[in-house]
Amino acid sequence: MGAKLILVRHAKASHGGMRDQARPLASSGINQARRVAVSLAERLEGVKPVVISSPAVRARTTAAIIAETMGASVEEFSELYFGDEDDVLRIASNYAPATTIIVGHSPIIPIAASLIAAGDGANQVATTGCPTATAYIFDVPHDVDTVGYRSLPLESIIITRAHPAR
Repeated sequence: MGAKLILVRHAKASHGGMRDQARPLASSGINQARRVAVSLAERLEGVKPVVISSPAVRARTTAAIIAETMGASVEEFSELYFGDEDDVLRIASNYAPATTIIVGHSPIIPIAASLIAAGDGANQVATTGCPTATAYIFDVPHDVDTVGYRSLPLESIIITRAHPAR
């Protein structure tokens, strides 16, 4: 299996009563983060990724659950909270071609995904939307060392609902 770049929107957060950056995951968000972590671990088949997160509590917690599931650690970049989609591309390029998971926020994560996606991938991102705990999975060819506009094929999109259907 080749390397992957995975962009993840954080799981469902609590609302109200605190600064935006301090908002924790809701209890349903913790379960949602666990489910997306298991889905990603199954797809990566034992690969230990680099896990990168926004400093916001909800993103850090989502990233920590993903990292723990895969035996990895979390690196934090303030640009994933205060920056824009070009910061996501720059951070991803710094780690290419290693398998990398970047956990951040909407609208930066889906915008970055649509910019990175080659071929029809941008249309897939746009029509899917970006609910919490959505993961955009890209193939990273071994000779890629820069992640740019329309540079990677979109392999799949995982949408992990906060309240799964029964």
